Amino acid sequence: MPKTKGKELSIDEKVKLIQEHERGKSFRHLGVLSGIGKSRSDGIYKNREAIRKQYESFAPNSRKRREKSTENSEINSATWNWFQKARIMDVPLSGPLLQAKDRTIASLLDNTTFKASNGWLESFRTTHGIRFGVLSGESNSVSDSE
Repeated sequence: MPKTKGKELSIDEKVKLIQEHERGKSFRHLGVLSGIGKSRSDGIYKNREAIRKQYESFAPNSRKRREKSTENSEINSATWNWFQKARIMDVPLSGPLLQAKDRTIASLLDNTTFKASNGWLESFRTTHGIRFGVLSGESNSVSDSE
């Protein structure tokens, strides 16, 4: 059976492959089931910790094939952490509020070239699977100090 050239598994598929290997299935068998080669499934297993971390941090987007890094990844990471805390506290969030917070984070990190443009906002929302809308429950005030 010829191998599929260049097939890229999603993060979700990679995690399932890792779990199947831990249940005792061979790399060759997993490769045949997934449509990839034995060495590719072995490589995925060797990188299992990084793949699991990636899966946990991008659970809404587990269909993604790989994590892309940007020059503003530190700002994006800090913004994502703030966003998650705000959502846990049921704070109503909007695009302009997120952009304002991101500009604040960029200035705290001494990044003078970063602009939280509408393009950045759309990319950030797509990356993290964010949808703005009405949250049920009471709203709390958001703190800029976090």
